[in-house]
Amino acid sequence: MVLVCKGDQSLNRLASAFRITATEGFNAKNVNIHHAGGMGLIAENSSDLILDSFNVTPSQGRMVSTTADATHFVGCRGKVVLKNCTFNNQLDDATNVHGTYQEVIDILGSNSIGVRMGHAQQQGFSIGKANDTIGLVRLETSFFPYDDLTLKSAEYINGRYQIITFNEDLPATLKVGDLIENIQGYPDLLVQNCNISRNRARGLLISNPKNTLIENNYFSTEMEAILIPVESSHWFESGNAANLIIRNNTFQDNQHSGFNRG
Repeated sequence: MVLVCKGDQSLNRLASAFRITATEGFNAKNVNIHHAGGMGLIAENSSDLILDSFNVTPSQGRMVSTTADATHFVGCRGKVVLKNCTFNNQLDDATNVHGTYQEVIDILGSNSIGVRMGHAQQQGFSIGKANDTIGLVRLETSFFPYDDLTLKSAEYINGRYQIITFNEDLPATLKVGDLIENIQGYPDLLVQNCNISRNRARGLLISNPKNTLIENNYFSTEMEAILIPVESSHWFESGNAANLIIRNNTFQDNQHSGFNRG
């Protein structure tokens, strides 16, 4: 038997192999990641990212590749493509595609609110850019926004609190405790010809209301091969699901952790 310890959760994901932020157009081809203390790749508020033969696998003799997700996309738009990739032996998911919920803490005026980052690892994250469409969400009712506004500005007060100002007046239905998300911060997603196996957690976590195609992949994961939507209330990962096609994939021995779910 082999025991693997990934360390304290606040400290074990501080050193991703690739961090991409506010980037338009990123291409990675024939890249091999053997280890990272965190994500293999995390992309935030970027667009048009293509990973072709982007492989996360442990080097010879090692049990673990990355200590967190192989790839992770937050608030990305345009297109995200994962093709011909191998994601093995990471201690979390193969990929996670979502936006970010921010919680309404204060209603400050006719068109401004104070919001708080829901999870510590989101500190400093920007909800979007001027004139982006921001949805208002009440999770106990639906994953789909009940109203929307357009963003005028975001003012940082500290890492977890921002003042958000909109071009329009707030609706009377908005209340403290509601969440906001960037409706435009989602991509057209393609996952094609990938091997997703031998990892500790799930395969694909997809909270994407745009278009998603998952085809010709191999899945053998400890937990769910595909999870839709994701953990909205703990990780504050936003998004619903729409226009999803899953075809011609092989699912073998998934859920071998024994969890009764998925």
